[in-house]
Amino acid sequence: MPKIRILFIFGALATTLTVLGVATLGSDRGEAADPPKIIYMSAVEFKGGTDAEAFPAATAPAGGGYVIKPPDANGRWETSTYRWDPGTIVVDKGDDIELWIWGVNGSQHPATIEGYVPEFTVTRGNMTVLKFNADKEGIFRITCHAHQPSMEAQLVVMSEDAQANDTPTATPTKAPSQLPQTGGAPDDGGSPATIGVIALAALAAAGILGLMLKRGLQGDSSL
Repeated sequence: MPKIRILFIFGALATTLTVLGVATLGSDRGEAADPPKIIYMSAVEFKGGTDAEAFPAATAPAGGGYVIKPPDANGRWETSTYRWDPGTIVVDKGDDIELWIWGVNGSQHPATIEGYVPEFTVTRGNMTVLKFNADKEGIFRITCHAHQPSMEAQLVVMSEDAQANDTPTATPTKAPSQLPQTGGAPDDGGSPATIGVIALAALAAAGILGLMLKRGLQGDSSL
């Protein structure tokens, strides 16, 4: 009979430890890192032309960012400029960033992000994905070195003090399913319903263990 009581007690201990292990796993899953903040940009060209206005006498600024074409045989002349769209990106310090840049106009755009990405190139019809952690606050230039001075955007990294006084931000955008993925949001193992169920199971297991130990130590013949 003592052997049966001892096996019963060990079985109760194993049950309690299993429940506590599940609770710990649920807690760890609930504390998983936030998903990256995905931001979309495009390399674009704004273009216009006319044959109703006189060709301007002034020349375009040097650097490749502004282009002006003289009148053709029909008297139509054109002008264009290259830009990043959007021209300003605002993130919080500490955010994991994925910058998805689509090439629309221009065969290629050799570029840098000041303080973050030393070099990258955007090409027409392709998606360039840049990944970095916004660990430095301030304003940083996103520069295409082939189309100056117009093709320059700003990455604004907000300080922690500014974040505390700011309103809550929207849920980060998800990556499009048809393009290569880098990982999704973690499964929410720490939801209130899950935690409640685990807590009740742990309490029940503890009660059963206490009852079994009491009976086992008292030499209850029912064991």
